[in-house]
Amino acid sequence: MPRRLQMRIKCDFMDYHYWCKMDRKSIRKKTFSNRVWMRNIFRMASMCLYSLIIYMRILQDYEYRGYIFMGKSKNFFLCSLASLCALSLYAQDNDTLKSNNIARKQNTEVSTMPSTNQKLGFANHEVLKRQEILLVGLSVRTNNKQEVNKLDGKIFPLIRKYFHEAPVGKIPHRKTPGTTYCAYTDYESDEHGDYTYFIGEEVTSFDGNIPEGFQTLRIPAQTYAKFTTNSDPMPDVLLKAWKTIWSSSPSDLGGKRTYTTDFELYDERAADHQNIVLDLYIAINAKNL
Repeated sequence: MPRRLQMRIKCDFMDYHYWCKMDRKSIRKKTFSNRVWMRNIFRMASMCLYSLIIYMRILQDYEYRGYIFMGKSKNFFLCSLASLCALSLYAQDNDTLKSNNIARKQNTEVSTMPSTNQKLGFANHEVLKRQEILLVGLSVRTNNKQEVNKLDGKIFPLIRKYFHEAPVGKIPHRKTPGTTYCAYTDYESDEHGDYTYFIGEEVTSFDGNIPEGFQTLRIPAQTYAKFTTNSDPMPDVLLKAWKTIWSSSPSDLGGKRTYTTDFELYDERAADHQNIVLDLYIAINAKNL
């Protein structure tokens, strides 16, 4: 094949690839997303047309007249536009596939539920999977009936002991210092029965000398309904969130509660006690609505 003709075909392809990359977002419409059969047929046809274009260019005389969009025939323009649309759809699907693969590698399957955010009164609500979590901290056995008045309950004294008396800084292998987990585990039945309240920090392993008086908690990998609260003072933000969760149906939560281990996560957003934002992770069975 003459070098001049090779350069013409190469320029055609480079120009083709460039415009596919630049205009794919504007060409692809959302209505195409669910029409798999039409998209696949359209791709195959357009690829055949593009091959035909290359073949026709070979048969043309050797006089170079610019890129593929500047050909003499109107058919060139129509075939190029069809191929451009198909390649744009293909490139966009590749981006979606890559993002899904990244989510799988992180073992996190997220399904946002914006329709329930406003209904339940949370800033955000999503269903996700989390890997195993290792905690070191303090625990106490209690129930919600005992915790109606915090001064008579067991949780408030435990929290005060954890922050003011316990040597938290001596916990080995701290993963995120300053981030506090408050877990509810070993449920007797449901929210009406006894449970174990655990407050502590996440660690990378239980190896090393754990300070005297501390306990460990291993939370297995499981599916959660994650809720992010709006900014409110403590304890109103917490009471409001739990009352909403207790009164929510499985469909509102994203699945039926399993009552294995639930937890609250406090990070830098909880520094101001008058404007606290926290995350609640409620263990659910997403397949059992």
